[in-house]
Amino acid sequence: MTKLSPLVHCCHQFFDQLQAFENEMGRPSIEVSQIGILGYDLVMQIRNLQLARQFAEQHPDSQTSLSHFIAVVRSVTWRTPAAVRLTFPKADYLGHDRWIFNIGGNKYRLLAFVHIRDGMVTIIKIMTHAQYDKERF
Repeated sequence: MTKLSPLVHCCHQFFDQLQAFENEMGRPSIEVSQIGILGYDLVMQIRNLQLARQFAEQHPDSQTSLSHFIAVVRSVTWRTPAAVRLTFPKADYLGHDRWIFNIGGNKYRLLAFVHIRDGMVTIIKIMTHAQYDKERF
């Protein structure tokens, strides 16, 4: 499980405070993605990868698609929910930071918490489309 370092966490707090101050002063706010953290943007981190490994063992045809999903998430820096949609246009937002991602041409569904501010995606559950249809989220 990867955590943000105290220095990076402090930088996030600083930029949040700076944006709040500039909003009060009527100036355009600075986007963290424009200036980066310590000169670079942080890419998204993924928690609970063991769920993806276990699912791929049970459904070997999902391995390539899950690996692709993980590689894409690890290569992006999301700053807004709209950025998630740009990366995965068919993703469904369920509210409360929960997203459903289509995996393998919509054969499988991946439920995850996407914590944009922390740069963290936490896999909650991976299921077949038939299993997804039976549950309520």
